[in-house]
Amino acid sequence: MASFVLASLCLSSCSKKSESSVPARLLQKDELVIAMDPRKVNGPFDPCNGWGFTGIVLFQSTLMRVNSDNAMEGDLAESYSASDDGMEWRFVIRKDARFSDGSPLTARDVAFTYNKAKETGRAIDMTRVESVTAEGDYAVVFRMKQPDSTFFYQTAVLGIVPEKSYSENYGMNPIGSGAFRLVSFTQGQQIVMERNEFYYGKKSPFRRVVILLMQSDAAFAAAKSGQVDFASVGENLITQDVSGFSAANWTRTATG
Repeated sequence: MASFVLASLCLSSCSKKSESSVPARLLQKDELVIAMDPRKVNGPFDPCNGWGFTGIVLFQSTLMRVNSDNAMEGDLAESYSASDDGMEWRFVIRKDARFSDGSPLTARDVAFTYNKAKETGRAIDMTRVESVTAEGDYAVVFRMKQPDSTFFYQTAVLGIVPEKSYSENYGMNPIGSGAFRLVSFTQGQQIVMERNEFYYGKKSPFRRVVILLMQSDAAFAAAKSGQVDFASVGENLITQDVSGFSAANWTRTATG
């Protein structure tokens, strides 16, 4: 996960190309090329079948998210509340969220996603959830079989999918409301993404992102030859100097 965290933080935190956090060599670029271990990225990208359970969701949005201070904050959710007995959770979602195809994201999509995840049993633990229902377009209610202190944190993991266009092949052509949309994916070789112009949050300064899936030695060589902008390499290589690059050791996880 460390290398994927590096990629996701670079994509989401560099909000302006003029910021000091963006290397000078990237200031005039609108395409970012990243080299990372192919074992870190495996399609299909379907949250209802387990994609994103490690905490990285590039193509979809989640109800809540974990910020850089490791605290929970709203993503799709504008507000939330829990009953005194812990048997009911209510989330009010934002009204400006849209999927990458331009269609609006509503509470029905949220309820559908969680119910589908419960049906598959491959994503988050839904065993203590009795029902998930939409109240109008912008409120979702979770009713529990019993109080569950871990449930709230799972809302930062499951990416929301569109009810109307979801199918068994969704994961190979995901439509989401996240910061990026998938253009193409070749298993074990590369992922091509473009900025989601419908994204409600702070948009990436990079219009296009290419992730080349390669082993550590190949990624290091690609960095040295200037073929990539970021590279995930092993500990045995991270101390070696590469012109125009600085080393960072990411050891914590975070949501994208």
